Amino acid sequence: MTSVGASPARELRSRPEAGSLARPNGMVLWLVLLLAVATVVVYYPVNSHPFANYDDNLYVTDNLYVRSGL
Repeated sequence: MTSVGASPARELRSRPEAGSLARPNGMVLWLVLLLAVATVVVYYPVNSHPFANYDDNLYVTDNLYVRSGL
């Protein structure tokens, strides 16, 4: 309901939209940092796996077809 003396346009501007995803900037920043840290924590052990660089030199850096370019 509109209050006495308030214009309908003013009332529409003051009401938040249903389902609005607006959050304070600080909360968004903390959420982004939390997701970034969680991703690093989950995937950090992959650095110590020996199979990660198993055949890179054979198929990429020492491959004559790759080194000759297009």
